[in-house]
Amino acid sequence: MNDDGERRPRVIRRYANRKLYDASESRYITLQDVEALVQGGVEVRVVDNRSGEDVTQEELGGAIAHAS
Repeated sequence: MNDDGERRPRVIRRYANRKLYDASESRYITLQDVEALVQGGVEVRVVDNRSGEDVTQEELGGAIAHAS
């Protein structure tokens, strides 16, 4: 939450080697961990570490495709 009481999405950084890094917990996580966060109601935002581009849809779409 920020000072205004708004919930901010948890930022996950995606590196060139496709590793995912949870900035709030200072640790690498798996795509399954991201899925669990989303299923638990946590809003996440996945950003490319190099470009800063929001790649949330790409990553979550890949997770959905992988799960089916």
